Amino acid sequence: MNMNISVKIKYLLVFAALLALISCPKQVVEEIEKKEPVYLLPEPERVFFYRDGTTVYEAKIPVNAVIGNSFILPQAADKNSFTIYQNGSRLFLYSLEDARLLVQTLEKDPYNPEIFLVRPREVLLVTVPELEPDYPLDVRFGIGRSGITWEMVLDMEVKEGNKLDTNLLASIETRSHLDETLQLILAKRPEIILLSSTNIFLEGSDAVFNLGNPLIEAGKTTFMRLEGGQSSYRLVYFWDAHENDQPSALLYCTNPFTSSLNRVRGNLNSNGLNINSFSSIRLTPGRHFELYVGSQPLITTSKSVRTQEFPEDEFPARKNLPYTHHLQYTVNNKLPERVEFEISVPVIFGQVYRNQYRFQRQPDERPGDRMIWKYMLAPGAAANVEFQIDSESKENPLFSKFDNYEGGGR
Repeated sequence: MNMNISVKIKYLLVFAALLALISCPKQVVEEIEKKEPVYLLPEPERVFFYRDGTTVYEAKIPVNAVIGNSFILPQAADKNSFTIYQNGSRLFLYSLEDARLLVQTLEKDPYNPEIFLVRPREVLLVTVPELEPDYPLDVRFGIGRSGITWEMVLDMEVKEGNKLDTNLLASIETRSHLDETLQLILAKRPEIILLSSTNIFLEGSDAVFNLGNPLIEAGKTTFMRLEGGQSSYRLVYFWDAHENDQPSALLYCTNPFTSSLNRVRGNLNSNGLNINSFSSIRLTPGRHFELYVGSQPLITTSKSVRTQEFPEDEFPARKNLPYTHHLQYTVNNKLPERVEFEISVPVIFGQVYRNQYRFQRQPDERPGDRMIWKYMLAPGAAANVEFQIDSESKENPLFSKFDNYEGGGR
């Protein structure tokens, strides 16, 4: 930071006076104040870290930190995002120093709290013309993209009896070039609160975690345990029949947590080793979550379709639905053990063409635009899903992925 010669001289004189500061800091401060005001940085009480990178501070401005109806905030403070309270009432009359303002501040050395430092610093000067005497100020100010971000990490350890030890962690990342003033504030170890959302109008959209008073330092990633619990799981093989030829192996896990969270990063561990990672898990109270753990080549699948046309002159009752598509989905369990299996098929034609479904066995579930059939397959057993669709359309691009597509009798 460039300083003119007079400022440098002032700084050297102040620095020399600091040698006596430990024994009589009040006297030294008074001597400095006779020449030039010495401001105090806000005393942070709570810090809110939002997932989008926004940081909001709640700070106490003591009476002796207000000089000539003015006090200071960190230079990075957002001028459009702060509020001032005195004696429980919000103040609306104030002014801000637009330019970068260099003032002298009195600070405790974060590495030696017994020593006070007087040093020049760029700050935002706030002036409130009308203040009640002898009442401190409460200030909340935001710092957008402060360099502090966080995410949720779900750490899972496989245990016996189809159990998972599950721990919800906060990973707080602080960039190395964090503003020095913010570093000083964090060094005072205020109360840290994590919030996932800033939208108060969406009920249940916020997850709030109070971390207490941890030390958050620049250039470090800090992990903290928020909640712990135990999940039960079952292994289910799931076949998305129109997307994949091989079924996926999924763990259907119970959710032991009470918070509603999305975009949670996950790690699945066994015997101390990470066996799978997940980029985005959604945790909803009372509902299970799914973990993809691989595919199983010993479970084979096939699918086929046969289309039959009913000419209008021979089948006048089929005038509006002249085509019937016979669809068949087959699964063979070649594992030496019993497995739980689900076949998922999308609803086709219905959003564009008239159609009518005819099932040999009704789906067990119909979530959204899909149909799901559920089975327990013994070793060597097979499952078949068969149904017909009477439709006004003959062609469908999805059928190009089937094993065969045959025209019926005409």
